[in-house]
Amino acid sequence: MITFVEYPIASEISDSYEITVNGKRAHAVKTRVSAMPFNRLWPGKQRSLEQTEFVSYISISTDEQILDFTITPAVAFKEAVIRPLSSGVIAQIKDGKIHFEIHKTGYYTVELDGPHNALHLFIDPIHNFDIQEDTDSVCYFGPGVHNVGEMRVKSGMTVYIHRDAVVYGSILGVNVKNVKILGEGVLDGSFYERETESFLLGYDYSRVPDASWERKQMKNIIDENADCFTDVSTYQKGSGTFIYRDNAQFNKLLETMQPVKTGLNFYASENIEVTGIIIRNCAGLSVTQAGCKNVHYKNVKLIGMWRYNSDGIDFYNCQNCSVSKCFLRTFDDTICVKGQVGWDTMSSSNILIEECVLWNDWGHTLDIGVDTVAPEISNIIFRNCDLIHNTATAIDVGNDDRAYIHHILFENLRIEFSQYDLKPVYQSTEEMLFIPKKHTPALIAMFLSCGSWSIDNLYGKIENVTFKDIIVFSDDSDFNSTISLKGYNEEHNIKNITFQNITHNGKRLSTPEALHINSNEFAEFKVL
Repeated sequence: MITFVEYPIASEISDSYEITVNGKRAHAVKTRVSAMPFNRLWPGKQRSLEQTEFVSYISISTDEQILDFTITPAVAFKEAVIRPLSSGVIAQIKDGKIHFEIHKTGYYTVELDGPHNALHLFIDPIHNFDIQEDTDSVCYFGPGVHNVGEMRVKSGMTVYIHRDAVVYGSILGVNVKNVKILGEGVLDGSFYERETESFLLGYDYSRVPDASWERKQMKNIIDENADCFTDVSTYQKGSGTFIYRDNAQFNKLLETMQPVKTGLNFYASENIEVTGIIIRNCAGLSVTQAGCKNVHYKNVKLIGMWRYNSDGIDFYNCQNCSVSKCFLRTFDDTICVKGQVGWDTMSSSNILIEECVLWNDWGHTLDIGVDTVAPEISNIIFRNCDLIHNTATAIDVGNDDRAYIHHILFENLRIEFSQYDLKPVYQSTEEMLFIPKKHTPALIAMFLSCGSWSIDNLYGKIENVTFKDIIVFSDDSDFNSTISLKGYNEEHNIKNITFQNITHNGKRLSTPEALHINSNEFAEFKVL
């Protein structure tokens, strides 16, 4: 059986592709993404549409063993590539049509003559959510369009989004437990326009240095609402604070800071399950949790992220969480494990990222830091993922504060570089234009610093990090990427770093020279 979406908004049906799957017509949906790696610090207004483009996607649920695709693009093309390359799916081109078979569920992308105007294929197993829509604990969004704005969930609540539904809104949970967000429909964040003084999340900005842009942004509010935050006159540097005290206090904090209403946001919550949905068009951080435990994402798709600071999934001071079998395409760091001021009595630990397909349009694809205001960040596993597009760095471990980062595993990752990769550029003026320059992203970067992202201005450590069975694909015959390791001093260093079985286009890179490792005297590593 194959189930197709009956998308409820006719004007958003894509005319870029005609698609059949096992002889049945499938309609793609269009959504906007970033067209170029051109970014800047928040300028008080959103990105120009001239920096964006449309892509298409289809969403299918199936239990069939073979899916036979025939795709007819609306424009002429010469080359068709299907990613991830590790899938081994090869396009056959004849008479302007593309033919291929897919033998397993997952997330695939069809690219014609490069990454622009791509077609994303979301192929999920059939879910039996068994939702009873007439119960008090269920918020059921059936087929059609729903405008809800910011939705506040309560403990024990289930939100269900039918596959033929589009919900214009965001979901916020504060001190909630046992919440489920299920379905195969769309949660669309385009209802909200980010304003000049809107923050990206609720945190303790009173501890932020005076020179920071966040402090300047909130200068008219802090004196009137200081009881929401830390009394910095008594704060012991490096001890951490926890801003959540009770619902009334935290609601006042949220009212004061007015965080961006976007995607999913959970604070001080436990036992959250998110399965199946498509999250789209967010105005800031797409999926964020701070001070949470047991938050799990499966078969979730993020697409349409082109606005400033549209990270993918961010874990701030969270524990016992996972992201499994998801697709993320983001215009900022894609999956991040961090520590943030105000939640920093808690460590980030025991987080598993596995079997995901990731496309990064700006920044870092797999990221620890650079916000590291936490006692520890430890026992983090990134395993069996495909990084199909990368910009600045595929894998980044950046410690810009006091956290002790240790026991991190990057294993069985497949990282793709292509001839179409462009150098990321910061936009410094309104008049500045993006000039494309070819570029190979860095493979791995690790560093210790106390720079613009530091809060306590205390140096941390990085220890016991393993990179194992990393496969790099590229259009170049030679390995042209880099690995950088930069410790700070003898005490605040990087040590016990292992590179094991790193290959490029099937060739093992078994020496520091072959891996292009650039390190200083405060970094210790071995290549196996």
